[in-house]
Amino acid sequence: MSYSERREAFTLVELLVVIAIIGILVALLLPAVQAAREAARRSQCMNNLRQLGIALHNYHDVSRSLPFRQGGSGGGGDFESTGDRMSGLVSLLPFLEQGPLYDQISSPSNFEGIDFPAFGPRPWIGEYHPWRTEIGGFLCPSDGPGRHKEDWETGRTNYVFSVGDWMPWAHDDHPGRGPFGYQQTFNFASITDGTSNTIAMSERAIGVDSRAIRGGVVINYEAVTDWPPNANPQICMAMQGVGGWYIDGQDYRDWSGRRWADGAIAFTSMNTVLPPNAPSCFEGTWDGNRALLPPTSYHPGGVNVLLLDGSVRFMTETVDTGNLSSGAREGGPSPYGVWGALGSRSGGEAVTMP
Repeated sequence: MSYSERREAFTLVELLVVIAIIGILVALLLPAVQAAREAARRSQCMNNLRQLGIALHNYHDVSRSLPFRQGGSGGGGDFESTGDRMSGLVSLLPFLEQGPLYDQISSPSNFEGIDFPAFGPRPWIGEYHPWRTEIGGFLCPSDGPGRHKEDWETGRTNYVFSVGDWMPWAHDDHPGRGPFGYQQTFNFASITDGTSNTIAMSERAIGVDSRAIRGGVVINYEAVTDWPPNANPQICMAMQGVGGWYIDGQDYRDWSGRRWADGAIAFTSMNTVLPPNAPSCFEGTWDGNRALLPPTSYHPGGVNVLLLDGSVRFMTETVDTGNLSSGAREGGPSPYGVWGALGSRSGGEAVTMP
């Protein structure tokens, strides 16, 4: 009988060689698979922003203006009105195939034995079930950590409104420099810098760990003071530690994106001062204080932004931010480079898209 006829199994050496080859193939293929998955997630995020862009245009066609960033009814107790805190995302619901939810919100209702007025109570009231609704189109699949919530928690969002190269507070009646304001609306005609050169919305990672730069914020009274021209963005940049974390010994919060129905600065706003994925800083411990809130995401190297013309672009972390030692300006060109110019609705800058 020949050797080939007697052989019934691989030798140990052969098995080790096969295992080594398989290990090498897995090591080579795994990054490619992960990259493909992230590309699919990023594509879904971009599609969500495109749908929001269509909704903004349809809303403008009907109302002859863009929605406010924050508004609604005021007065009364927490259960009696929105306290002027309702997010512009509520106004967009009918244009995002969420008509039944909008109809529920816009009518008086009763949940858990409590009577609520039309357009509901303050957006943090969990007994009001519409505020707890999770809307798939408001969530980016790349933000894995922020997409899990308890049933009693308010619904979340990865998509926020731009206040431009300005740092408003929650009830700031100053017109600001971005396309969305407090109890104020702007139409396309007022966007004199051009809708293709003005950011409407962007991504922000949902707050889970308050110490993480993506989703967390630092309370820093020096970075953002009482009036925007006194802001010092460089102080906020100095809060960046290593590995995606803030430096130690700070006061942190995890407000970002945790209430899609809340129009206060912390939850549904971003500005174009610090570059994408940079630190976020609040002037105080109230979620409506002035703040530096750059867009953040889990996409490698940058974030997706929606322009007012409805197009979506990927903005890198290396975008030109001009002079970060400068305070904000009430008028004229932005001091914050191309990034700031893309935020101002009427700064008069000549912008070349990066």
